[in-house]
Amino acid sequence: MKFFNHKLLLTAIIMVYTFTAGAQDMGQVFMDNAAATQQAYMTSHINGLILKNVIKGGKSTAESHLTYNPSLKIRNQVIDRMAAKMKSNSSNIVALKQYDFNKIFTGITAPYHLQYNDAADIVTAYQVLNWMIANNAADPKPTAVNAVKSSTILALQQNREIAQDAGNRAMLGEEMKILFVMLHAGWQEAKKTGKVANYSTTLAQQYQQQFKQDLRSLRLDDKGLHL
Repeated sequence: MKFFNHKLLLTAIIMVYTFTAGAQDMGQVFMDNAAATQQAYMTSHINGLILKNVIKGGKSTAESHLTYNPSLKIRNQVIDRMAAKMKSNSSNIVALKQYDFNKIFTGITAPYHLQYNDAADIVTAYQVLNWMIANNAADPKPTAVNAVKSSTILALQQNREIAQDAGNRAMLGEEMKILFVMLHAGWQEAKKTGKVANYSTTLAQQYQQQFKQDLRSLRLDDKGLHL
């Protein structure tokens, strides 16, 4: 998943340089923030359960019906919650409020036609990106992404807190969307600075520690994410 819009890529680069101050290594600080934010934040029961169920597989033949209203109010609530969990970097996290995550998400995922207001699409993008980073993989085929999306729809539909509550869907979608953009920008910076191996390993280790799943043992193909 790459930036296909140069203006959006510029936005991501600007994000890198606003995540710190002074003479520190800007790219490294951003990469550290992205990884640390994910480690601190992706521990909720709902999110963890959903991610595990996506990998377990299964397909939904129904339409998603998992859209929500991505309002600024919800997005800012999510960012404030992130800042509260990341006390040492709270000012950096709060600075995220100035960015249009809907536009950035759409730019990254454009080849796959994933929607910024659909929780299933966002969780799909997040899962695929984690796998790509852990394995330093090239962009997957659209059929593979669609297979992950089918499993994601099923996992979300089976979770009443998400399927039946638009507010919970909105919180989940905005959480995942922000983490997705941060991880993607950190990955691009790691590639640029020759630190991609460390970034990939760190993410893979965190994911395995949190969700008891080795992303590097998984395959991504027309069957989705599976062993």
